[in-house]
Amino acid sequence: MEDKSNAEPSPKAIRILTYIIPIFLIGLILVLKNINTAAAEISFYIVAVGVVLLVVFSLIKNRKNRRKN
Repeated sequence: MEDKSNAEPSPKAIRILTYIIPIFLIGLILVLKNINTAAAEISFYIVAVGVVLLVVFSLIKNRKNRRKN
């Protein structure tokens, strides 16, 4: 029997999450932008910075993968 505890996630699951997470975060940004409270403003900027970091790290990872190939 093979131990699946260290198994890589399926490429299909990664592809689905790649689309779902940014769509969810963009929706969250739009909802937070329409709420006019101090907590919502702070949350908006935190989520926006998170999206930018996600994009930057994705670009860095893609460049590293291209250099290896």
